Amino acid sequence: MTLLDEVREHAFELAPPMSVLGSMTTGSFDDAIVKIEDEGAFWWVVRERGVLFLSASPRDDADDLYDLALISRHLQLPGVPASSPEQSASVKDLMAALQRFRRPVAAMFGSAAWASTRKNLLMLGRRMDFERFGRPMPESK
Repeated sequence: MTLLDEVREHAFELAPPMSVLGSMTTGSFDDAIVKIEDEGAFWWVVRERGVLFLSASPRDDADDLYDLALISRHLQLPGVPASSPEQSASVKDLMAALQRFRRPVAAMFGSAAWASTRKNLLMLGRRMDFERFGRPMPESK
């Protein structure tokens, strides 16, 4: 079963169901991206080198993607499935997380304060990158 087929199957089980807009396969590792439409956001189920993860983007800027781990940390909401080669989440796990996060994410993207929220997400993402590699954040000048 392809990633697109799996996502379609679970997208229709969500309440309310979501529309799968399309998919793209790339590379030689069975990499794929599936785009899903929701009322407040676009969701992207991504399989890269066998690892599944979920990202979201505002509807008015679909190229501005944010990983669910980053969104979860910003919103202080737990429940992001593991995204590592050793502990890969299933499509079912990702779709369950999408169901939990879809309203808060839509509210975040639709907020009048989106510009400042976007700035905070970018800074938090940078901080998470430094943490991942065990390096201190550089001093602001």
